Amino acid sequence: MSRVQVLLLSIAVSFAVAYGTARADESGEQLLAKYRSFMGWNLGDATINAIRIKGRVADQSTFDEICKPSRFAQYNIGLQSGRSFLVESDEGSGWISHQGQAKDFPPPIAQDVFTQSLLLCNAFGSYPATLVSNIAGSGTKWPMGFGVVALSIPREPTVLLAINKQTGELTSVVIDGIASYDAAGLRSIDATHRIYTRWKRKLPDDTTADMVITAVQLNIEVDEAIFARSTQDTPPPRDAVPPVTF
Repeated sequence: MSRVQVLLLSIAVSFAVAYGTARADESGEQLLAKYRSFMGWNLGDATINAIRIKGRVADQSTFDEICKPSRFAQYNIGLQSGRSFLVESDEGSGWISHQGQAKDFPPPIAQDVFTQSLLLCNAFGSYPATLVSNIAGSGTKWPMGFGVVALSIPREPTVLLAINKQTGELTSVVIDGIASYDAAGLRSIDATHRIYTRWKRKLPDDTTADMVITAVQLNIEVDEAIFARSTQDTPPPRDAVPPVTF
């Protein structure tokens, strides 16, 4: 686990006890805006209203996810075929259809899948942000250090982002009680948009399950029916245009 992740974990515990639900402040919003500028986009901003992400988890299972702000439809193709849905974030719940049988996710699993979608689809900027701590810089690589931003997401655990104060680059994410992530594999989608193609994930039991993005499509046309709670297991939609592959 990186030094930044260790510090984020300790901050997550003290923040949850001392502050509870985050409230947006100017410094937190400014730092999150710097991150959005560094990436060139955020899901739901003026340039990106829908995105499709394909990839794999721990080199064992694959995923195909379609994202709109606060709404995620995920097709699990590898170890668990079928289709799962994360509904609006303020419901704090998840639902899956597998081989024609509907099932609700228990809250910890729903939260885990929801926060994974935030990572994969770059949806952090949709939520109020509060600066809760600063991490001192070191050397020439991080001279200004990091700001630790807490997101206020209804019915979700504390989500902390460590953002480079100088560049706006995201370095680590800690989801309280669920997992920690290091961002890696920054790649260009086009001339103005970038994405992290690898999330180095560490679970509370010290096991790892990295998430790797292999293809991206921006501003796809989305059939709202994919977000419905249907028990019909239909295949993912076909690509209308070739995706950007990594």
